[in-house]
Amino acid sequence: MLALLFIGMASSRATASQLLIPDPKPATSAIHPRVVESAGYITPAPMFLATIIYSLEERQHVAAGDRVVIDAGEDKRLHSGMQLTVMRPATEVSQPATNQLLGITIVPVGTAMVEHVQPTIAFIRILHAFDAIQPGDVVKPFEIPQPVRTNAGPPTQARIISGIIVATKDDKVAVGLGDVVYLNRGKQHGVEIGERFNILQESRTIEQAVLQRTVELPPQILGTLDIIDVRDRTATALITSGQREFAVGAPVELALPLNGDQAAAAGRRESEAAVSAPIQATEYRSQLFPCLEAARRAIHAAEVAGVRPAELLAAQQALTRAEALLERADILLAQGHVEQAFAQLRLVEADCLTAQELGTEARLLVVGRQLAQPDQYRVRRGDSLWSISGQERIYHNPLMWPILYKANRQQLHDPDRLFPQQILAIPRHLSQEEISTAIQRARTRGSWRQGDGQDPYILEGVRR
Repeated sequence: MLALLFIGMASSRATASQLLIPDPKPATSAIHPRVVESAGYITPAPMFLATIIYSLEERQHVAAGDRVVIDAGEDKRLHSGMQLTVMRPATEVSQPATNQLLGITIVPVGTAMVEHVQPTIAFIRILHAFDAIQPGDVVKPFEIPQPVRTNAGPPTQARIISGIIVATKDDKVAVGLGDVVYLNRGKQHGVEIGERFNILQESRTIEQAVLQRTVELPPQILGTLDIIDVRDRTATALITSGQREFAVGAPVELALPLNGDQAAAAGRRESEAAVSAPIQATEYRSQLFPCLEAARRAIHAAEVAGVRPAELLAAQQALTRAEALLERADILLAQGHVEQAFAQLRLVEADCLTAQELGTEARLLVVGRQLAQPDQYRVRRGDSLWSISGQERIYHNPLMWPILYKANRQQLHDPDRLFPQQILAIPRHLSQEEISTAIQRARTRGSWRQGDGQDPYILEGVRR
């Protein structure tokens, strides 16, 4: 008999929408520059100055304050004091209807400054880390983010611009309030920074029993997003409201002008939001304390389990960033800058969850090393890669199933199809990078049915 495994995991990184945070945006508000700076964009032809080739601290993941070497120097006109943006090319994005390539998502992961320049290399110091920076990431000259001031109201002139969400930052399967997405509309289509788009539910038809005919229902507005960066054929947007999560393929449309009554009602709602925003921010802040405590416990449990300090460095740095950002958010709240405080609190949540995840993964790695573990497994009826990986004597984590699949790819032609009595190799002595890569791919894999054949995303990180 066949063992069927359906693995469709969304990212474990919780979004602000999971905490049910209402949109605090008043009638006119500025989006925090750090949100814009780290949002990323889609470009058809990425161009970079240099690549990070070495960490002076010999760390796999580089954080703020660390020094690294890049493969460009005086030959690329670099000079001391020059500011850089650290970038990471991610996923190819195509038009869904035509499959025409739109470009590659480019995600900023930090900023840096040149400290010392030689003829063909330079030493730079990381100033800010939005994510874990590592050798292989690239750098380009720093550009001051264009201020984004969004108007909660729609444009004064009627224009029809419609498109879809074609990609999400970090390849998240589901996104919500506070997440960054990319649209297949840009300057060529009249999109401008600061404009607001509605996220729509696609029109659908129902059978009307009384009229005995099919009725087409109009699209329903499910949320809104604000444009924070515009390229030639694409735009980057921040989801600013919504009572549910969205996915790639969701249709969007430029918000239409309101009539007098609608505008007055919108104004009242915005005034009420402006009054209640500080209360909402305070509630959001209080919900982050359990997250921070869970991160501290995860790191402490890893230390007790015998994880080396170097292996916990990234988790500890994420926790430290979260605590510092929380202090900054408190200052902004005290000064009345509610929207900026919300942006900082969202970053606190992201770093807090990162610290939890890294601490837990490090502990599982050590626990796995300490257990007496087999290096082979005989498949039984009803087994799946997911269930095998979750067994305590194997990896004690079902999300590590891609490691089993890659190690046995010669005999597993479909990750969802196992046969009783098959002998699977169980790789041991795994590195932290191998574990993290496997878990990330398992979480973002998406749907895969029995009979689809080999899974190139799990094997090579490439989507079909």
